[in-house]
Amino acid sequence: MANMTKIESFTLNYDQDLDLFVQQKYSTDKNHSSIKYQILSKSLDARFANRGRTPKYNYKIKIYDSELDSDNDSASELDSNVKNPSLENKNSPIIIGFGPAGIFASLKLVDDYNIKPIIIERGEQISERIRSVAKFWRSGLLNPESNVCYGSGGAGLFSDGKLFTRIRSPHISYILKRLVDFGAPAEILYNNPPHIGSNLMPKIIANICKYLEEKGAKFYFKTKVVNLITETGTGTGTGTGTGTETGTGTETATEKNKVIGVELSSGESLYSDNVILATGHSASDVYQFLIKKNVKMVAKDFAVGVRIEHKREYIDQLQYGEFASAASGLLPSANYRLSYTDVKSAKERGVYSFCMCPGGYVVSSGTKSDGIVTNGMSNFRRRAHFSNAAIVVTITTSDFLAKKKLEKNEKNGKDEKDICNILAGIKFQEEIENRAYLISKEYAAKNHKGQAIPAITIEDFLKLKLKLKLKTSTLNLTSTPSGIVMVNRDLFTSIFPQFVVNSLVNAFENFEKTLKGFSKNALLLAPETKTSSAITILRDKNTLESLSHKGLYPVGEGAGHAGGITSSAIDGVMAIVSIMNKT
Repeated sequence: MANMTKIESFTLNYDQDLDLFVQQKYSTDKNHSSIKYQILSKSLDARFANRGRTPKYNYKIKIYDSELDSDNDSASELDSNVKNPSLENKNSPIIIGFGPAGIFASLKLVDDYNIKPIIIERGEQISERIRSVAKFWRSGLLNPESNVCYGSGGAGLFSDGKLFTRIRSPHISYILKRLVDFGAPAEILYNNPPHIGSNLMPKIIANICKYLEEKGAKFYFKTKVVNLITETGTGTGTGTGTGTETGTGTETATEKNKVIGVELSSGESLYSDNVILATGHSASDVYQFLIKKNVKMVAKDFAVGVRIEHKREYIDQLQYGEFASAASGLLPSANYRLSYTDVKSAKERGVYSFCMCPGGYVVSSGTKSDGIVTNGMSNFRRRAHFSNAAIVVTITTSDFLAKKKLEKNEKNGKDEKDICNILAGIKFQEEIENRAYLISKEYAAKNHKGQAIPAITIEDFLKLKLKLKLKTSTLNLTSTPSGIVMVNRDLFTSIFPQFVVNSLVNAFENFEKTLKGFSKNALLLAPETKTSSAITILRDKNTLESLSHKGLYPVGEGAGHAGGITSSAIDGVMAIVSIMNKT
């Protein structure tokens, strides 16, 4: 007879023992020892803790009458009605990029369909990549093909490992369960929000690679895709303007071009009827060859700004108040989420915190030798000495789609205006990154020129103090392994357009009212430019296939259709389901 289960929801104070509570409340015997249960969700409610309200955990559990059965729920069951259960008459799908979208596209093919994908990754395998990144942070020597953004695991390898997403998808449980299978902590199945941490990600990715290889997947590491191989149809045009994910751009053709393979940097060509483009948001060279192939894409909005870094204990105190020290070990390092609409600017702009990393590090994450980019990362326990987050200002296409003189490309006869518009957002980002690099190159110490991240105290940023050197303070330390160069306000603000600076100032003044003490005792590091892709590759909203090129599936952050590990992974899974449903 099947076991009977029931779902229970309840709230406990942060210091109450869950197991003791469950046994005492739900057990039917005198010893209170017979209850078997599974945590379905756990979330912290620390609102108003800084005003004396006791933090609480909200739980949902499944209680079993006897031994805990394994949970057989699977997103795979949702795809059992596929029309094309095998690709026996086709070449294996080619997956470009081995970040979250590429990883889970590969896993879906192997797990559910026993299909062996071809995986192309420009960066190195895990162990080599970690050494390259460590060398970059230590000495400033960048490997342009294998770094914080490129390589096995994608940019998520050096991040907080956040798995939170606002997307509702039946594939989330599959993704989380598979991560646990490969070594992620079981807590990610119920913690809300879940995260893994950069210290655990390498082993997980290595285990996934080993599994895929055992299943017959073929990897091409340290190999770039330099072009698409296409059969020319009657489709033309790159699409212009701003568009949407499913917009129609300027396509007038009655038939699409067809992608039949890829050309590699090694000179080799690979062929397949299905190419999944899962590159990250920093691979600007990929957009270049897509434009040449007339793949429809448009510029999109994004955000830029700074990383703000406080001492972790200080943020804990701001958020938890009297519970910060008393609850040490019982409460996680404090998080925050802040947003502000800058109505003082010429046009209303959103300013918000992004990728908050409690107990983490600010890291240099650029992919070009003449640019500096910041990002945040945390380990699983989030107990490092500093907490950081990006504070970014929304940038709309109208900010960078300037009217340019129409020029003629003598090589191919194309008008350059459309191409400039598509790449204008990337150019906007790169100009900011380059200004930060030039400041670092001129003002940083001898061994850190062009490597140290420009920084300023928030007090100097807000009070308009004009000084080059920082006075003695507790902020002369930072978490960033690349080091910082303290600069005056004129230099720091010159990294950004003035409207970005103005909105940041207005936002910090507002955040001080929202979270008293936030806009004090902090360091600002710049710039944060890679919050999302500056490009959207247009695709069909149902099939996820390119609007201009049959057989091409642009997915994940680089394609402008996801933001974060889980949403990118979902996108990769959905592309496979779409391919397998093709008649």
